[in-house]
Amino acid sequence: MKTDDIKILGCDDINRRKGNSNSACTVFINAETRRFLTLVPGKTGDVVEDFLKLHPSVETMTRDRSTAYASAGNQAGIKQVADRFHLFDNLHQAIKKEINLQLPLKVVIGDIPSETDRVDATSSPENAPDNAASKNRGSDKKKSRKQPSNQQ
Repeated sequence: MKTDDIKILGCDDINRRKGNSNSACTVFINAETRRFLTLVPGKTGDVVEDFLKLHPSVETMTRDRSTAYASAGNQAGIKQVADRFHLFDNLHQAIKKEINLQLPLKVVIGDIPSETDRVDATSSPENAPDNAASKNRGSDKKKSRKQPSNQQ
């Protein structure tokens, strides 16, 4: 790839081994083509500065919230934007905050039945609220079933 082909650069840090900060690297992608460019050991601002020196055509850099990457972008004088993940994360946090401000602390859905409206599990089925309707449904099922013939 030619050094003058990259206009929008994406950079992010990754670990080659989970939980091992010594394996930290910076990954660079061409954000326009979404193609991988390189993986460089380290996640410091110096890593990004060195990459930007090799690729002076970069006009915009997408990045996470890393202050090291931000200072490298500032020193190179390029425009910086949050990457897609962090844009949506920022949006999610803002919406969540606004919803929490607008909703009351306690939300009751539906009516809470009083003690007299509740049906005790040990009470007879006749005391159940919709017992008549359930009896009718049961009788309909019986009528629709085919009766066995008594012919031999």
